[in-house]
Amino acid sequence: MRFLFAVLLLNFFGGCFVPKVSAFDPALESSQATFEKWIDVRDGIARDKRSWQEEKELLAEEIRLLKDEIATLKEKSERLDTETGQTEKDLAKISSENEIYKSAAEKVEKAVAGFETSIHKLEPAFPEVLQETLKPLVSRLPKEGTKTKAGISERMQAVIGVLSQVDKFNNALTTVPELRKNAEGKEVQVQTLYLGLSQAWFVGLDGAFAGHDVPGPEGWTWTSDADAQQVKTAINIQQNTGVAQYVGLPVTVK
Repeated sequence: MRFLFAVLLLNFFGGCFVPKVSAFDPALESSQATFEKWIDVRDGIARDKRSWQEEKELLAEEIRLLKDEIATLKEKSERLDTETGQTEKDLAKISSENEIYKSAAEKVEKAVAGFETSIHKLEPAFPEVLQETLKPLVSRLPKEGTKTKAGISERMQAVIGVLSQVDKFNNALTTVPELRKNAEGKEVQVQTLYLGLSQAWFVGLDGAFAGHDVPGPEGWTWTSDADAQQVKTAINIQQNTGVAQYVGLPVTVK
């Protein structure tokens, strides 16, 4: 358009020097079309530049985010490697400790089995009153050579329970009513005073029958060699119904 305007001005003011150009001259129209195309190309280049700048900024932001993500993943990977190394060390330590615990458990199980066997062998030597007390616990103890579903912890608790009751009885004076056969073979009711698991003395309720008990492998055996009055006096003292005094009772030492 500028070119056309310049041509018209030259034609108007200096017509003698510049030949007239027709508005419909093909060359002029071609120049105008070329100029317009150049304008379009220039505008297109400007748009492409703006578009590329925007794309460049977006790509730069994406690159920054990707770098941050890569750095985060690298940090996590390094931390995971460290944790994995520590986990492997912990697993190795646990495995070693498990072997120690397994060995200790085997020793404990062997010891518990030994106690169970000893308790079953000693049970007949316990007084009947103690056997009755121990019955719920002893029933939980497997006999030698038999299998059991009970765990080592349960078996240990039963063994400890038995030993506790036996120790309690062995360190005390205990008076209990029992039946004894007299010289005629008739069962009579007596009061028996146990000195732990070492000695025992009994006296009939009528005071005419008294004796001395000692433990043996198959149970307690008795002899009628005690003074009934002395035994009765000892029982009264133990039950806090008599005055404390010296009492002479027969003792068997093995």
